[in-house]
Amino acid sequence: MMKPIRVLHVINGEHYSGAERVQDLLAQRLPDHGIEVAFACVKPARFPRMRRSKETPLYELPMRHRFDLLVPWRLARLIRREGFHLVHAHTPRSALVGRVAASMTGVPFVYHVHSPTSRDSTRGWRNRLNQRVERRCLQGADRLITVSHSLARHMQSLGFDGGTLVTVPNGVPCVERPERPAPSGVWRIGTVALFRPRKGLETLVEAL
Repeated sequence: MMKPIRVLHVINGEHYSGAERVQDLLAQRLPDHGIEVAFACVKPARFPRMRRSKETPLYELPMRHRFDLLVPWRLARLIRREGFHLVHAHTPRSALVGRVAASMTGVPFVYHVHSPTSRDSTRGWRNRLNQRVERRCLQGADRLITVSHSLARHMQSLGFDGGTLVTVPNGVPCVERPERPAPSGVWRIGTVALFRPRKGLETLVEAL
């Protein structure tokens, strides 16, 4: 019988928004495919409290600042001690520590590109810094996962090899919808999203 693959997801953890829900869903669903999952949280706050995958091991490795070099060493010790086979990071900060720890332990490194870092917030200087950190850390990554084909093209435009890119669209488990009458009259449409320019809420308004 083959041993399960053990994957360590290195995450921030200060929020519980779109990317964090993807991480939470992965922890809930990957065991169905023979993959054991754990989290290493470098900015523990809302995610540890709000996640649904409560049975998934979560290790808190708080960073005192963005370039806290002690955390990669602690992360590498965790990888060796728990026998993880792969490191999967999700943010520029987690890529920084995850890439170093993966190199120290000789395990593959995968990065999940959830959005263009250059447009992640309304603070331009922060976006530029995060993009530089991300680009440096992703050199030599074993695989880059993008959530859309347009994002894959964006990463290629930054110089990343198309052979390392794979697109996996975000998804949610299918649920059976309850019976309800067909809508009639004037429709009322709602949306749930962070109120940021890159969310494209103006596109929804224009489409109406």
